[in-house]
Amino acid sequence: MGFSTGIAFIILFIGAVILGIELVTSYGDYILITNKASLEKTQRSLSELNTKVKIVEVIKGNPTKIYVENSGTTTLDPDYVFLVLDNKWVPQENYSITGLGYISEAPSNKTKLVKGAFYDGSTLYLTTRDTTWIKDSSGLAPDELYGIVGWYNITLIEKSFISTNTSDEFYWQPGDVIEITVNYPVSTKVKVITETGVGDTYYINSGYHHEHLLPAEDYSYAWVY
Repeated sequence: MGFSTGIAFIILFIGAVILGIELVTSYGDYILITNKASLEKTQRSLSELNTKVKIVEVIKGNPTKIYVENSGTTTLDPDYVFLVLDNKWVPQENYSITGLGYISEAPSNKTKLVKGAFYDGSTLYLTTRDTTWIKDSSGLAPDELYGIVGWYNITLIEKSFISTNTSDEFYWQPGDVIEITVNYPVSTKVKVITETGVGDTYYINSGYHHEHLLPAEDYSYAWVY
């Protein structure tokens, strides 16, 4: 009787040890899986945090050219760049990455015909369009538009894309600019989204700031085309 009880105890003890080992192993696997998931989530968060892009230029035409700078610290894959024009997703077969390089800027003296202006207390907005249209015109009373008509000399910053890549396959390094060629109509809004979900939005004809040379009043000038 005592022998049978001893055998039963040993069997129960061994079973308990095996169960304990399985529980410890399962708990260890759970910890590993949890830590791995937490690490992946942290890496994704860091990747999103370090991702930043800026649309530096949009040239409308047939086709339209869009230039986007990787202004963050994360290297991106240009194969995973997505495009939204006027709030509509563009099918990937309608656009392609056609270049990698940088934007060169050079001053250029121009003469523009001013048709209207609005002074908001700090900046005088000049427009080459008629006086019924002005930047941030919503809510402006008619008497806030000034009929300043005449020719003014200004200095524009003209941009040009310089390609530095000769390979069909490349990564989008921080500081580099990609050229996107799109055969799709665009009116006012361009949005580029990266693989991390981070993107940038560009509004066409939103106005560009330039140095005004003449006349020499104490104004900060902003040109609107």
